[in-house]
Amino acid sequence: MRSLDKDKLIKMNTIQFGFLAIILSLYLSSCQNKKTSPIDAHLIGWLNSTLDSIVSENDIPTLSIAIKRGSDSTYFESFGTLKGDSSFQVDEHSIYPIGLLSKVFTGIIITNLVEEGILNYDEPISSYLSEVLADSAMKSYHNIPLKTLLYHRSGITDNDCSFYTIRDEGNTSLTEYTSSQLVNDLNQIRIDQDDKSFLYSNFGYIILGYICEQVSGKSYATLLKEYVTDEYDLQNTTIRLYGEPKPSLVSSMTSGQKEALTSTDKPEITRPADGIYSNSIDLMKLQGAQIKSYQNYFERGITNPLILTERTVGTRINDWTYGNGLMQIVSDGHKYLGYYRNSKEYASVYLFSVYPNVGITIHTHKGGPWLGESALALMDGIVDEKRMFNPVRRSLAWSLFSVIETEGIEDGIEWFNKNKGSKKYMLIESEINTVGYRLLRERNIKESIEVFKLNVMEFPESSNVYDSLGEAYMNDGNDELAIYNYQKSLDMDPENSRAERYLKRLRSEE
Repeated sequence: MRSLDKDKLIKMNTIQFGFLAIILSLYLSSCQNKKTSPIDAHLIGWLNSTLDSIVSENDIPTLSIAIKRGSDSTYFESFGTLKGDSSFQVDEHSIYPIGLLSKVFTGIIITNLVEEGILNYDEPISSYLSEVLADSAMKSYHNIPLKTLLYHRSGITDNDCSFYTIRDEGNTSLTEYTSSQLVNDLNQIRIDQDDKSFLYSNFGYIILGYICEQVSGKSYATLLKEYVTDEYDLQNTTIRLYGEPKPSLVSSMTSGQKEALTSTDKPEITRPADGIYSNSIDLMKLQGAQIKSYQNYFERGITNPLILTERTVGTRINDWTYGNGLMQIVSDGHKYLGYYRNSKEYASVYLFSVYPNVGITIHTHKGGPWLGESALALMDGIVDEKRMFNPVRRSLAWSLFSVIETEGIEDGIEWFNKNKGSKKYMLIESEINTVGYRLLRERNIKESIEVFKLNVMEFPESSNVYDSLGEAYMNDGNDELAIYNYQKSLDMDPENSRAERYLKRLRSEE
């Protein structure tokens, strides 16, 4: 375990490297071979240098990482201290809010309830909510199957949830959201039946958690314990750090550490979406069980509730797909299963490859574009040795999107201009356009305009970038700039019938 104090890091390097080499030679070589092979030695050195670079370059205050390689090989490493207090150093036992990774646990619970016949993926959610919905809402939800909430394709967004809209208005300290408020929100929603594209929704998973409670007659905390934490011996995974008869939960932590880690506390009803706590040891256990389940599934057709990608749908990120709280992610030709999204306060990564048997989990109190990029780079290097020193170039556009999500559009533009010339990234017109349309689709119109403007700046000879910017301005009600950009697109490409059609409409409204 290492703190972020550079002087300490330098003093401890020699001792730590030797210690890690001994431990990892046991972990990363076969049980029959007690010596470290050249590949393992390279892996150890690469992991240490890569993690040191990640922490220093991104000014990461805390980070705990676990890497699984093979059936019995596990690597743990930690950096930093909690809340800047050097007496509370993080390690593999440290408990973090795992944020949006909580959806994986909700997916496991739902898969269990489906296998037991309590839930049905194709059943409309109105049938599970009939006792709390008004007649008008019942009609609205009759055409929304349960699976569309899982896949973020229900048309229900976070803008439909009063908890998120109030927080977006600046009340970040809001910790109250009750089942009655949830029901009230449900009865206020009017679903656009024509808009069933992928639209990430935390509120959808809050509703799923509420449905699970209604049909089972058990609290979400009880369901989590019954179907996940007890089943896979996850002794440090919970929705609350206080009030449970689990003295071992935080046995390695003091009250000061507990207070530091609960600073991101949220209402209990929101936990199915992003409110579970866990640590590296537990997530490695779950990952090991999940990899074994997928091996049985691929080799023998045996399924169980840890198989969360029997059904998947497309997302807006390249050819990634989404299942029951778990994603299928493609990186440099490798297919990984897992999840990562992040926020300013805390973020988590959970990725694994069934063949070879490799996995990684990361916890940190500082998110950003570095997180997903670093996780994929580490996975690529562990799976394919040539990628240790020749990492794949990442998408500048999707890294930009991550910055916009966590830091805002102004920081996103600053980050883009700073990194667009970096050899670490690929600058692709179509990807920037896709990010712009994702923001537009999510009703973040001002942000989409700024992204499309970046594309115009970088690719001024492209007719398509002006067409997209014109559409964003049209959605913003700025007809003058919409006409200007559509005309610019049409001048560059006289066969752009789409731009011609919108120009006629806009000019007829003048």
